[in-house]
Amino acid sequence: ETRIGPLVSSAAGAIQQLASEIYGRRLEVNVVDTQEASVRTIPRYMLFIFKEVLKNAIKATMEKHHRMKDLPPVQISIISGSYDVQVKISDRGGGMPQKVADNMWRYGYSGFTTTHQSGSTDGLMGERAPTDFQLALSGYGVGMPLSRLYARYLGGDIQVSQVRGYGTEVSIFLRRDGDGHSSELFGDDEIGDVDDFRGGSQPS
Repeated sequence: ETRIGPLVSSAAGAIQQLASEIYGRRLEVNVVDTQEASVRTIPRYMLFIFKEVLKNAIKATMEKHHRMKDLPPVQISIISGSYDVQVKISDRGGGMPQKVADNMWRYGYSGFTTTHQSGSTDGLMGERAPTDFQLALSGYGVGMPLSRLYARYLGGDIQVSQVRGYGTEVSIFLRRDGDGHSSELFGDDEIGDVDDFRGGSQPS
């Protein structure tokens, strides 16, 4: 079996370092794993998923709050149930524009051109053309759809909810027994606002 906490922490460290090369500041990522959850899985697939989700969370937070002295951390909660493990990644990056939300599962679609239109000076990335580091953080439009494909291959899924103007929460569901190749467990592909979203709060 594979411990989820160390994988998440490893992914977070890598993306924190990448973001610090761009922004010159390090954003805190808090990982809560009181149950020391573990699953039977393919670690490299899970590492890929965690990195891709964290790229979006950290970039959105840095872009929205880069002028603040104290940056709101990204919160990660790992919750172990009888049959499944949920990894919940919450940020306070302001959520996504509707166009990005509508297209996030399309291969080849990158939200960078939507959030940083020509001539825009919003955020640090809007002040200059993308560098190799910036492209590595922003992605090429395959990270999220490929992450969901991996999750479903392993018998789980990914769900996204947001409160526009506040932040986004991504829930990664994993089967504890690692029994993959399952059907789509969680319904349709829709993403939308939810009343019970808690953003960056600690789990109750």
